[in-house]
Amino acid sequence: MPNVFAVSKPPVVSTRRVWRDVLRVLVPNRLAVFVGMWLTMVYMAPAAPAPGVTLGNRPNAANIIIDGWFRWDVHWYWQIAKFGYTNRAQNGLQRDTAFFPAFPLLIRAFNLAIPDTYLAGMVATNLCLVLSAFLLYRLVEARHGRDAAKRAVLLLLVYPWSFIFSAMYTESLFLASVLGAFYFGERERWSLAGLCAAVTGATRVLGFSVVVGLLVLYLEKRRWSWRGIRPGVLGIGLSVLGPGLQMLFLWKRFGDPFLFLHSQDVVGWSASSSVHHMTPVFWGFFNLTKLMSGAAPVSGFVHLLALASGVLGCATCMRRGHVAYGVWGLFYLVLSIHKWDGIGRFVVVIFPLYVAGALWVRRPEYVAALVAMGCLLMGILMLMFSHWHFVT
Repeated sequence: MPNVFAVSKPPVVSTRRVWRDVLRVLVPNRLAVFVGMWLTMVYMAPAAPAPGVTLGNRPNAANIIIDGWFRWDVHWYWQIAKFGYTNRAQNGLQRDTAFFPAFPLLIRAFNLAIPDTYLAGMVATNLCLVLSAFLLYRLVEARHGRDAAKRAVLLLLVYPWSFIFSAMYTESLFLASVLGAFYFGERERWSLAGLCAAVTGATRVLGFSVVVGLLVLYLEKRRWSWRGIRPGVLGIGLSVLGPGLQMLFLWKRFGDPFLFLHSQDVVGWSASSSVHHMTPVFWGFFNLTKLMSGAAPVSGFVHLLALASGVLGCATCMRRGHVAYGVWGLFYLVLSIHKWDGIGRFVVVIFPLYVAGALWVRRPEYVAALVAMGCLLMGILMLMFSHWHFVT
């Protein structure tokens, strides 16, 4: 059996060249994404908000250049960043305490320089995307070289749901903090890795999952020997600060440290989120009559394909020596799969998929085909998103 730990490392690319490689892909990609979102509003009349799903007064509603980005949960983050937590029932029984505080706090920080809270959130999430691309490049380049790193960043940016990285959602911050945790873990700076994991845990309810990946990475670095464990591993324990401080806040403010869980179990958030919805989608794929008539759940097929790609990407990473990446990705997917109606969005932060894709797809024509398909699907999803169809 080959020794995966004996893989020779390619020369490290200078930071300036990394930024140049990243920005050469990211800037035109995001420009195209923003233009694409604007076109969805130009060629189809701006849609009215779905009944009972909006909050706030939507001050940018008349500006179709950016209004298409402000949909669904964006308004919850806007409200928390603007006014803090209230725990008041809105849109039925939904409450703001279902959301974690790291992203609203980041928006509030940017709001100090950018008066419009929505725009502050968009600037924050796009800068987090830039940081995510940089960290992904560094992780891949350290083991597989510059070409693979550039392909990984490209695949990240053309994944169909990657448009959400530019919306006022948590995905960019979540991915940046996960990648930061593994970046510092690879360098055995465990306290910094633990702090990044704390940010992950304060960003989304499943953020604590990165701790599992860090512990596996630590054992990888110790050649799976328990005798190699040193006090530095305690730095990973800093990860509890994220969810721990939020639970303490909820307990002190509202008397329930698990309010973030109780607030999610309401109609509109949990009613359609069940794994049993996968079954008719899977069997519908083999029903030729439905496929020909258009009655088949095509959007469900795309979700199913995203899930399968995520699982395969994690398995490939494990085979190629990135055991910790694959373990974390699979653990996160298992925890996420009950949110079947949004699984494509959950997969978007599974960075092992892009690592594996960079190793699978090397020939330029295959890369071009993936880019074309990803951009096509992304355009369709952006059109649906901007016109209040639930795709996230």
